Amino acid sequence: MGRKANRPEGVWRYIEKRGYDECWPWTMATQKGYPVYSIGHENYRVGRILCWLRDNDEISLRAIENSAERLVVLHSCDNPTCCNPAHLSVGKALHNTRDMIAKGRRADMRGENGGNSKLSNEAALRIRESRLFGASQKDLAHVHNVSVPTISAVCNHKIFQGIA
Repeated sequence: MGRKANRPEGVWRYIEKRGYDECWPWTMATQKGYPVYSIGHENYRVGRILCWLRDNDEISLRAIENSAERLVVLHSCDNPTCCNPAHLSVGKALHNTRDMIAKGRRADMRGENGGNSKLSNEAALRIRESRLFGASQKDLAHVHNVSVPTISAVCNHKIFQGIA
């Protein structure tokens, strides 16, 4: 006989309950830093399970769409492993992103920190300065080993906007 399948309510066994205002840590496995719990043969995020148990029809167990309008679980404590229902609420992904930016938790991906950037912030400044003194975009593209449209975007402050 096979193992009995977990039910959503079983999630409580693996939460270390503490004071009302404290974070309640998850004591089992995580995926990408978030607690997960297996129901049947699928893993679900524990925060979604807890909000589903509490609110039932507001959020589904599985996040379906990938858009700013999709519903996610927000942690008021900013602790992804916290399972205290008082710290969890349901909101849109857009609200979660805005909260992350407001609290300074978003990595700065501008300029040379951008994942695909071939230029340093210093190079962008040199490109702008060289254009002011008459260098052609084609020559600058050759020198910096980037395309002419990239040079144009740097000069027009479409990329490297935060660089003087």
